[in-house]
Amino acid sequence: MKNNAFKISSYGFTINDNLLFDANVWLDIYGPQGNPGSWRTQVYSKALADALNAKSSIYMDVLILSEFVNRYARLEHALLQTRGAAPRDFKKFRNIPAFIPIAQNIANNL
Repeated sequence: MKNNAFKISSYGFTINDNLLFDANVWLDIYGPQGNPGSWRTQVYSKALADALNAKSSIYMDVLILSEFVNRYARLEHALLQTRGAAPRDFKKFRNIPAFIPIAQNIANNL
């Protein structure tokens, strides 16, 4: 099997590219832990911009969306737990008023 892995920071995107980015890429760009100064966020944000500018086809899968939503919510849960502002149980966390703006942020980023 041929290795088709490329270093994303030096890849030359084209209109012929068919791309499927992993949920971790989307989390680094749009997730709650995204740090605009981090190298990962910078590399992935530039890659997305380059792919869009090249008019590459970017595909999405329901499993990637699901993973993005779940991981985003769990990262927010963990953050609020460290401040004592969320119950230990994740399912209970989703039913408290503090989750409403988090759910809205998730929806906006989707």
